[in-house]
Amino acid sequence: MGEEILALRKRYGLTQQQTPTIFGKGKIAFSRYESETSYPDESTTLLLTLAIEKAEVMKYLADKAGVDLPLWPERCEDDRGVKLRLIPGGRTSTTTTHKQNMQPDFSPGPFASNMLLGPVRPIIFPVASNDSVDLLEVVAS
Repeated sequence: MGEEILALRKRYGLTQQQTPTIFGKGKIAFSRYESETSYPDESTTLLLTLAIEKAEVMKYLADKAGVDLPLWPERCEDDRGVKLRLIPGGRTSTTTTHKQNMQPDFSPGPFASNMLLGPVRPIIFPVASNDSVDLLEVVAS
């Protein structure tokens, strides 16, 4: 868990003094967690795991503790991972004869990968009517 705590701290640009404030622990305890000379209790481990897995949890905890996350804007960009871009001249027409499921299709394309973010999944929204629509391309940012 020490490596994960260190990675979390560096991901958001936090110091060794700021991180324990967010999680309600002391500086010495967190230093020991990072070096794995001691381990956090079960509730702290759960909170750390949530913060590692869910950026919004980290932001919420930091805001509650009054700690600024210096790299928060950059992490938001990383989490988005993709941007939509209009393909010039790309048009399609689809005829709908029955009610379509309006859930997006997240199936990966044949070359979908990104070493930093893991698999990149194109987002394809089914057409709901006979209208022509511009095609959108999903590109890594």
